[in-house]
Amino acid sequence: MKLKLLTPIALALLLGSCSHSSFPAQTAQVQKQAVNLALNKTASASSFENPNVFKASSAVDGVLDSRWASAFGQDNQWLSVDLGSVQDLGEVQVFWEAAYATSYRIDVSDDGTTWRNGIKTVTKTSNTDGVADKISLPAGTRARFVRVWGLTRALAAYGYSIREVQVYAPANTGLPTGPTVLVSDNQKLYASTTQDRGVDTAFAGDGNLSTRWASGIAQKAWLMMDLGAATRIDRVELNWETAWSSQYQLEVSNDRVNWTPVGGVQTNPQVIDGQTPKPAAAEYTDVITLNLQQPYRYIRMNSSKRGWSAGDGSQWGISLYEFKVYGAGGADNPAVIPEPTPTGSTWTQVWSDEFDSTATPVKVNTANWNYEIGDGCAQGICGWGNGEREYYTDSLSNVFLQNGLLNIVLRKNDQGRAYTSGRITTAGKKEFLYGRIQARLKMNMPTTANGAKDGAVGVWGAFWMLGFDVNDPYQGWPNAGEIDIMENIGYSWWHSSSLHGPGYYGGGSIGESYNKVDTANGIAAGNFPTFKATDWHTYEVEWDNTKVLFKLDSQVYRTILRSEVEARGYWVFNRPNFILLNVAYDGAYPSAYRNNAQNFTGAKTPEGLAVLAENNMPHSMQVDFVRVFQKK
Repeated sequence: MKLKLLTPIALALLLGSCSHSSFPAQTAQVQKQAVNLALNKTASASSFENPNVFKASSAVDGVLDSRWASAFGQDNQWLSVDLGSVQDLGEVQVFWEAAYATSYRIDVSDDGTTWRNGIKTVTKTSNTDGVADKISLPAGTRARFVRVWGLTRALAAYGYSIREVQVYAPANTGLPTGPTVLVSDNQKLYASTTQDRGVDTAFAGDGNLSTRWASGIAQKAWLMMDLGAATRIDRVELNWETAWSSQYQLEVSNDRVNWTPVGGVQTNPQVIDGQTPKPAAAEYTDVITLNLQQPYRYIRMNSSKRGWSAGDGSQWGISLYEFKVYGAGGADNPAVIPEPTPTGSTWTQVWSDEFDSTATPVKVNTANWNYEIGDGCAQGICGWGNGEREYYTDSLSNVFLQNGLLNIVLRKNDQGRAYTSGRITTAGKKEFLYGRIQARLKMNMPTTANGAKDGAVGVWGAFWMLGFDVNDPYQGWPNAGEIDIMENIGYSWWHSSSLHGPGYYGGGSIGESYNKVDTANGIAAGNFPTFKATDWHTYEVEWDNTKVLFKLDSQVYRTILRSEVEARGYWVFNRPNFILLNVAYDGAYPSAYRNNAQNFTGAKTPEGLAVLAENNMPHSMQVDFVRVFQKK
């Protein structure tokens, strides 16, 4: 049950305006709620009357109007549910439909292969459609899988039909006793994303309604609290800021892997700023009564829909002043959950692609690489989110191996497109957490003098990495992190390397330009007069949980310590990353230089593009190898 409580400020606003009315009063009935361990878990079955209608999953969805039904005319049929981990089990409840079993048994297993059959056998003499059979399991029962095995059918013409199977832990196992008190103070909080410094997760548990946590700009978000030890959770209070969640679920866990939803789906208004009226109070509190019968250490608010968006369609994340949990038990100041750290000491090559090939052009090895196709519009980011002009293809015209080299070619008026090029990634195939990632490559484009404010500016070659979960609706960019090992935007005498993440992205990224300095009169050459991006060089990043080193030809030219990143935002480089290679055309980065008269003095087309870029197509990036080393 959820109560909507107005903050003192909101209440004052309501009392001062006769055009608003308060939320209707609700009375919470306190009752113990056992947690259904089978809810929305993976279910399977021996057979189906109709697999598209009477699915196994319908028997664990928490809805009595849906059901699983087995094939007609067969006695020995079963329905199984995977609880996700081996757990203490106390009771199974089976809600039969009219096609019930006159006898059935309960089986359990730790691995889904070896079963302990018939730990309980049940005999029925009448139809109890929609009313649970409650089967108490032997004391000490522990298992991951629970199976209901029908032995004999009540209706000879049909099979078996189960509306719902529910599984519960032994009642009150280890449930702390004592009065209901605030148990969420001095606890650690973790989030799927955090917007930037100043809205940290800790602020949602500091007891201060003037500070808050805010998620990154992602479609979904969660905020998790570690209560330190087994806790009896009686109720939760969420003090929302204007950017509330319009749909969320509270979930509990003891291992941070298997999460059980509790309290039902919670909803709040959806508001489009300037188009729909805001609720009477922009800031308010949700109170969700739980009174759980099993203890849990972790609880999280899992938001699936944001509640506020701007009139132009842009949208922030969600924001909480306070995440309060009331109950008994727990332990103050639990240790910080550790993150992955490198464990080895000797650099060892763990993967490479040497692009072995002959004079005949061939495609890349798809065991290593994916082709990106299109202009980003299919992903909802036309121009790949940067205003780029190219259309990526998997054609041998744009991406091919030849004579031991990878070639990515940017072409004009090709394949019915104004510009085509190639982008390949190792996403889902080769992903790496920490290490040395290097590529030997060169750009093929017009070469200009060291320090010249001219060039094929707009030709944008890149060797870079993204967090493996960049497409996860709980993450997105820049929350998943981006490591730009080498970016060249068409000047032949410099390139850049940078990190992007929450609080430091786009023009505010953290990084370095090799052989370029910014002066009051625009860009100028640095201390490496012989460097040319059109020569062969090995570009490299060395990365662990404390720092990122950018290297050129084995020489470090920029060290970024974790402390520097955390002074600006959040360190998100503790997740696996995948590799990308591409050549783009135009876009926000090169156009910012080309459209600045202090940085670009070369000739332009009537459309404002660099003549050296437009009149010298095709341009390309060639790659000799990509190699990855990790400490072992």
